[in-house]
Amino acid sequence: MKKRILACLLMIIIVFSTTATAAVAVLTADVTAKPTASTVLVNGESVSFDAYNINDNNYFKLRDLAYALSGTEKQFEVSWEGTANAIILTSDSPYTAVGGEMTGKGEGNKTAMPTNSKIIMDNEEVQFTAYNIEDNNYFKLRDIGAAFDFGVDWDGANNTIVIDTGKGYTPDETTPPALTDDLVVHYIDVGQADSILIQLPNGQTMLIDGGESNNASSILSYMRSLNITTIDYLIATHPHSDHIGGLPTIIDSIDIGSVYMPRVSHTTQTFERLLTAIQNKGLQIDTAKAGVDILSEPDLQISIVAPVNETYSELNDYSAVIMITYSNNTFLFMGDAEVLSEGQITADVSADVLKVGHHGSDTSTSAVFLQKVSPDYAVISVGSGNSYGHPSDSTLSRLNDAGIKIYRTDLQGTIVFTSDGNNITVNTEPLPPEAPETEPVMVWLSATGSKYHSINNCGQMNPDKARQVTLEEAKKNYAPCSVCNPPQ
Repeated sequence: MKKRILACLLMIIIVFSTTATAAVAVLTADVTAKPTASTVLVNGESVSFDAYNINDNNYFKLRDLAYALSGTEKQFEVSWEGTANAIILTSDSPYTAVGGEMTGKGEGNKTAMPTNSKIIMDNEEVQFTAYNIEDNNYFKLRDIGAAFDFGVDWDGANNTIVIDTGKGYTPDETTPPALTDDLVVHYIDVGQADSILIQLPNGQTMLIDGGESNNASSILSYMRSLNITTIDYLIATHPHSDHIGGLPTIIDSIDIGSVYMPRVSHTTQTFERLLTAIQNKGLQIDTAKAGVDILSEPDLQISIVAPVNETYSELNDYSAVIMITYSNNTFLFMGDAEVLSEGQITADVSADVLKVGHHGSDTSTSAVFLQKVSPDYAVISVGSGNSYGHPSDSTLSRLNDAGIKIYRTDLQGTIVFTSDGNNITVNTEPLPPEAPETEPVMVWLSATGSKYHSINNCGQMNPDKARQVTLEEAKKNYAPCSVCNPPQ
């Protein structure tokens, strides 16, 4: 039993890295480990490993790998020396199974801590980048591939890690593959609420908000129509029900990768249901705040530019403001961020497409902020005939005055933008600019007579009995007075 317990401590996990060499890393802080979605082929056969992703590197148990390679020319043994707190690796030796190998994929986000175990390979101490997750140690695959000289390759087109013991290890000196697909942004019509589905050009997906609870089924149906079964990045911009109400059902229904939320709580049952759904799924929450990079690839960057402060008096100002840049095109998603939060953003927010904050309310999209963004397009997610008067006339005026093409979900339904990194297309035409409303021209009529007047006391008119009407109405039955010369 003691031997079995010691052996269980050897659940080492290796990270699949695109780095060229196995270098020692100094690890000082806990990080989040997320279940990986990559397929793994070992000598041409698909193998299911207990795998996690840390900082864009995939991790899985060393004993699983040793088990999978046993009997090949690159097999190795794994053992544990408790007195030395050391993991012992022996090359060209068959692996001795201890039980618990190949138990399946990891589930739910985990906290990964820097490991403190020694690694002894063929009687010499070696050092690898290492983390510990629930008493298991995790290492980079390329470190292990280099150490035991087996091939490690990445098939980006099929999201597959390829292990080949029939060839030696070759450092990966290639650059990441160029992105070839489009960035597609779906501003889903969810009434007086927000939900934005984004298909990223790297094949991943993002969902910013999930509307009200009664929007969940339509959002899921929309995703199914696009054959989307996984949300890699889920953003709950802030805890208002018109942004998070549908998220518990969505989380329960499909696979979720990372969850980002601002560090603020709310006392509503809607918010509590969201936290319960996240917990039941085994997910962890990454804090959404200015300076966080969600994704960074050569031609694709996703970052959070607000909230800047840690506390606000209004929930809207906690809104996570997301910026996506794909080559030469940038999209900015404001949530319900208001003027205060807008003014605190220090990042360069110039963008081609602006998701207007707070459904077009006059508390957002200040003239100063709009000038900083300087978008070509603006999208307003808003419900038809809503009781809030959204979008406000002042917001529409600022957008129109700036010559920005306006799109509205209440008038046009779901709006889809597509970018190839240089050019942007939309599934519908922009709304025509609204002509400024003008006050009707008014004139006066006397109690008797056949003329209309510019004043209420022209000639013998009794001003107390005079009445005012529009010029258009007066012209139907009256002629202009030749004395006071009213407008004609």
